[in-house]
Amino acid sequence: MASAIAKLPSSIRGSRTLKASTVYAVRGEVRIKPGAVLTIEDGCEIRIVNGRFPNSTLRRSALIFEAGSCLNAKRFVVRAADATMQPETVADNAGLWFLGNSANATKDGIKLKRLAKIPPSSFHATKITTHYLGRYDAYKNIKTKKKASWGDDIDAISLMGLSEDEWHVKAISSQNSADDGLDMTNSKISIDRLEILAPIEDAINLSSSQLQIKKALTIDLQEISPDRHLFDLEVDDGPSYLALHKGCAVTLRGPIGNQLTLITSDIKPVKAGRRMIVRFKGRIKRKPTLIFSIGAD
Repeated sequence: MASAIAKLPSSIRGSRTLKASTVYAVRGEVRIKPGAVLTIEDGCEIRIVNGRFPNSTLRRSALIFEAGSCLNAKRFVVRAADATMQPETVADNAGLWFLGNSANATKDGIKLKRLAKIPPSSFHATKITTHYLGRYDAYKNIKTKKKASWGDDIDAISLMGLSEDEWHVKAISSQNSADDGLDMTNSKISIDRLEILAPIEDAINLSSSQLQIKKALTIDLQEISPDRHLFDLEVDDGPSYLALHKGCAVTLRGPIGNQLTLITSDIKPVKAGRRMIVRFKGRIKRKPTLIFSIGAD
């Protein structure tokens, strides 16, 4: 059991280690600066505090690994927390961000420009698990039952401008995200295992990005709504595609998404009204599965 809660500073420079015996809280924006090395011990927990923080770029708390920063970790958990830094089952934060130095990118007010003077990012982890990250675009007041707007929604995990040489995270589990479970902008990476459970909107959003999954993909949307899809592929700066390697264990439940091309010998969507629904559990047996878009979704 963790024996203490420690608040992380707004900027981390040099080298720092987060201990498994301590819970670490993110209030406002915490940025891992270029050249900094953050080591996270196996089993460590980080809590991102919900609520408005007007002085931050995203107006919410966020943990942001800037371009040129380094992560060395095994397994760690990032979850939402209330004002007292206790675990929360409501998402009202700006989530977890990894910025590379391989491409320019802009998202949610975060602007990334590739700079020769900054070294490549280096992100190593065995597994990152997240709970209740991101922000809804609207919410229902528990007392008044009325809906109110929070502004644009924000994804749980955001990757920007990353190359395969910068990304060495083997597995991600994104659970109960307020917007998309995983969002990639102008990035190209591969990962062994990806799990996305019960996102409020899309599971995977790729904006001019390429994602390869080697060993396992699990997506369970749990509920079907007009704004919720397994995949949303955008093409602002070029095509997007997702590849599932031969032998990959796949579990999918939900609408596949609009204006996508699916090349597969294994996954068979079925029509439900105006939507194509996937209910599949098995392995990619014969040849890799490819999902891509070259036109606007």
